[in-house]
Amino acid sequence: MKDKHKYPKVSIIIINAYLTRWLNMLLKSIEKNTKYPNYEIIIVDCCSNVQELQRLMKLYSYLPLKIVYLNKDVGPAMQHNIGAFKSSKDSKYLVFLDNDVRVFPMWLTELVKRLEEDESIGVAQPLILTHEGIYCGFKIGFGGFPRPIPYKRHTSHSQAINEIFYAQGAAFITRSDLFLKVGMFDGDYFLWYDEVDYCWRVRLAGYRITFSTKSYVIHYGGGTTGKQNPKLWYYLIRNIILTIFKNYELIYAIVAFSFTLIEAMVSYIGYALLVLRDYRKALYVVRGIVRGIRDLKKAFSKKSTIKSIKVISSRNLIKHIDKIMDCELILPLIKFMIRR
Repeated sequence: MKDKHKYPKVSIIIINAYLTRWLNMLLKSIEKNTKYPNYEIIIVDCCSNVQELQRLMKLYSYLPLKIVYLNKDVGPAMQHNIGAFKSSKDSKYLVFLDNDVRVFPMWLTELVKRLEEDESIGVAQPLILTHEGIYCGFKIGFGGFPRPIPYKRHTSHSQAINEIFYAQGAAFITRSDLFLKVGMFDGDYFLWYDEVDYCWRVRLAGYRITFSTKSYVIHYGGGTTGKQNPKLWYYLIRNIILTIFKNYELIYAIVAFSFTLIEAMVSYIGYALLVLRDYRKALYVVRGIVRGIRDLKKAFSKKSTIKSIKVISSRNLIKHIDKIMDCELILPLIKFMIRR
């Protein structure tokens, strides 16, 4: 049996809300596929059936498991933070998992190894398998809109140098001390884009974001919020605006915001109205823009905290931005309109 004290402590934080079906599947996969000897599991649950949670506790009583139950939905960002506060003081690393994830053998060992081997890495994610393909991370355009990066098995992905802009919140590892240093997740975001904002600040603090080619998880998606929930568009647009003004220097934020507005109007409002014919989704985008502008005071109030940890300028940061994405977001709708 491995001496667990030779391995750095890891706190696995799982967020869950309203139901336990996905949670049971995840815990089964952790039990079966986690050979790493020194970890704890912290489940932060919102509004699920208490009896079902107690049943799960009994079912997995042999695991190093504890549950934090919240009787109101505080949002994933705040759930992550609560889980981090409840983690052991000697935990060197925090792993965040969504409830609709299933892990594969050696997933945790390889993630820890990635950070242990390179102190310049602040965040790393596993390869994430979805029904659409295998992704190794995400990139964003200047306007802030995200896009997954497909992993190509036969392409050279050097673990030593390869970077992504941000790790998907469904599954990633970060350093516990760094998590506190950069200010954790922003609880004001409530839902979506909180991991982008966190990784953005990790970059500003001088750390790199990468992935492990030897760690795998499956992400089914929509386990709690649902894949077609139109409110996701509201939170996406609002939180992009807040992130841009919070993390960019002002002149860069203003320019980026202009891209955000154009892309939101063309690729989201236009797409919702002309292609999907879904007026509700278009309305949520408009509401997101309005709320984002109204909440700018909150974003500016946090800039002093970010300035205290910042070692990378906006000019250097945009080197990691995929500017081609901004054109790609607009072109499909323009082509659609021409064909009509």
